[in-house]
Parts: sequence; structure tokens; C-alpha cells
Amino acid sequence: MTRISPEHAKRLGVEPDKISDKDNQMFVIEGRLPGLNELINKAKVSHEVYYGFKKSEKQRVADEIGVAGVEPVPALKLHIRHFEPDRRRDPDNVMSAGMKIILDALNYAGIIEDDGWRCVWGVDSRVLKDADNPRVEVEIEKRMKRNY
Repeated sequence: MTRISPEHAKRLGVEPDKISDKDNQMFVIEGRLPGLNELINKAKVSHEVYYGFKKSEKQRVADEIGVAGVEPVPALKLHIRHFEPDRRRDPDNVMSAGMKIILDALNYAGIIEDDGWRCVWGVDSRVLKDADNPRVEVEIEKRMKRNY
């Protein structure tokens, strides 16, 4: 079952046959997500600015989850590939904030019950360069919920 139309996948630079199978689903976020330094700078301004910014980014990711037709899973392991337009931001800066926003959006969109230990088995995150097509590819590997 394809989660992204072949036309949408082609536009995003993703191979359509790698989109999904029975236990894996994928969605793509166009552009890049904010880094940790950006989140910290928003928090320095005020709590309202920080929460408003984080909420808008969470909604942007949740919208992509909806467009891709991602279905709820009991638990998951995430594989995140950040394609940055250049190498200006440090990988830890990119991965840490991106993971937080993505997990919050998955919970907000009802894909996982919560983003705690029972539902999140792990996250494999990488940062790569693609100057022509910055994006974030997220693969959801279905797992069973832990009993603790």
C-alpha cells in the first residue's frame, strides 16, 4: 500500500517503491526542520514564542503525516534522514530538535499513544546533504508495545 502518491514521491525525490510495506510506513517533510539552537533562541524570547513556534512546526509535520496517510501503530522504531541544503548546522543540532518535533507530531496525529518508552523502541537518525531538495524522510517501523 503506497502512503505517498508516485507523483508526490517523484517531486520529493523519493523512490515510490521504497515508500511502504506491511509493517513500514514513510512520510516526507518538505524543507528542513528547525534545529535545537533555533528552539533555544525562541525560548529565550519568551515561553509563548517558543510554544507557538514548536506548535506550528508540530502541525506542519502532522499535516505531512496526514497527507501520507500514515496509520496508527502500537509502537515504533523511527528511521529519520535529514537532507540539509548545506553543512552549516551541526548534526546533533539538527537531529535532536527534529526528533522531538517528529515524535510530538506522531503523538498529536494519533499515530502513537505517547512518545515514552512503551511506544518508542528507538530512533536511527542521520544527516545528509542535498542542496537541490532539502527534506526530512521518516520511516516508521512497526513494533509491539512494551509491557512496562
